Amino acid sequence: MSKTHYKIQSIIVLLVLSACHSLWIARTQPTPQQESISVLPTIDIPFPNADFTFLFPEEPKLKEQTSPRKNITESFSNREKNDIDLSLIQKEDYAFPLPGAKVISPYAGRRKHHSGVDLKTCANDTIVTAFDGIIRLAKPYHAYGNVIVVRHYNGLETVYSHNSKNLVKPGDYVKAGQPIALTGRTGRATTEHLHNTSTRI
Repeated sequence: MSKTHYKIQSIIVLLVLSACHSLWIARTQPTPQQESISVLPTIDIPFPNADFTFLFPEEPKLKEQTSPRKNITESFSNREKNDIDLSLIQKEDYAFPLPGAKVISPYAGRRKHHSGVDLKTCANDTIVTAFDGIIRLAKPYHAYGNVIVVRHYNGLETVYSHNSKNLVKPGDYVKAGQPIALTGRTGRATTEHLHNTSTRI
């Protein structure tokens, strides 16, 4: 039990003992003979004015968790609900993120844990989004440097990092082939290039 609980119990015990002692003294003291019967005075013992709610604390309520990701559509095609098949994507629905670039480090590559593809052309070349979608993230982010994450309607998210400059902001809707950033070497990078990867959401 808490210290406050012990203090309140002690006060109540002292008040009860004090009242009993007063009654005992009143009954044991001799009184002079009187013709009428004397009536003992009543003793009002005030109950301490205390808030006992601390004895029954409310259960803490958990904070509601919300996802930072944004829903970008309310309806999906049967293909989107069941599978991702890039061969079904029409030519106009896709754009290569860095036209004219060469692959300088493939997925996994020599480092085994390389989680994307490194593409290189020249510094400050234009990076375009691969598919239609909405910008979920556009900011400096640790080793990725200036990074952009685009959520697409086909169940994918694509990441574009090490950018020298981001040209879009979170919440922007983009079309396939639209410029979103310029190549750079921000974050942990040894040369100007685009680190590009995609994930299923």
